[in-house]
Amino acid sequence: MDLNPIGPRAGTGQGNPQVSAREIFNDDSIQVGVWGCTPGGWPIVDRPETEVASIVTGRATVTDADGAEHVLVPGSVITLPKGWSARWDLSKTLRKMYVIIG
Repeated sequence: MDLNPIGPRAGTGQGNPQVSAREIFNDDSIQVGVWGCTPGGWPIVDRPETEVASIVTGRATVTDADGAEHVLVPGSVITLPKGWSARWDLSKTLRKMYVIIG
């Protein structure tokens, strides 16, 4: 599936990650799509909604605010709850399928 280029990842703290995405479904309370990003790193502070993501390609390390690390590779599934804070560090271009519940 081809993704639409979005541009640089906002709030980047490392590298120059470029984001692309394709929304598949959106009814204002649930969003489903595919998201991609080139290597780089950034913080997430007080996430506004819950997301469940399945990693399709690439590699990333997500470090929670409490210091717990999650290495994400193809086949990994992660839940990012509302209010969650962490840091994403992509070492290989990542592609994920996501469901966001707002």
